[in-house]
Amino acid sequence: MTSHLGQLVRRSRERLRLRPADVALKTGLGNSAKTFRRLAALEERGETSEDLLTHVMSALNIEPEAVRAACDEDMADYQHFLDEPIPPRLVVRIAGVFAETALPGGATTGEVIALAVAKSREMPTQTVYLTLSRREQVVVKNGEPTRVFERDGIAPPSTRVGGRAFGGFLTAVPTSVATRLHR
Repeated sequence: MTSHLGQLVRRSRERLRLRPADVALKTGLGNSAKTFRRLAALEERGETSEDLLTHVMSALNIEPEAVRAACDEDMADYQHFLDEPIPPRLVVRIAGVFAETALPGGATTGEVIALAVAKSREMPTQTVYLTLSRREQVVVKNGEPTRVFERDGIAPPSTRVGGRAFGGFLTAVPTSVATRLHR
């Protein structure tokens, strides 16, 4: 998913008729594979560090106000994404592996919390995670639920195999430097 910040950088580069290699050289960060990957991540997904963004803004003559506006748009998109409804997910951590348990369709929040507590009591040494939304999660240990809220979204438990996460719902999060600039 492209970001407003990434689009701003790409348009600025194209307006100056520069190739990514030219931008890498103009930033002074070197003509390395790492710099190309970082520039690609910036243009494609808006992922960047403050250092890289500062160098790119200078190299492409991008005004700070334009960056702030793009970051604000990215943040608004991200907040909208967090507010989109998702189906609840019940995941049990068993010996370092996360296994999803089916939930009945149409169950209320109270009913799925009760199911998570019951599952935790069935498996008292395991942790049960109930993801209610991208902002709200209930963690149940030893039959005791604790509700967790996070402003910028919750990454549900997932298992990593070969460096790849399975089971998460934030795989399509619109990312950008906005999440770092707005803290």
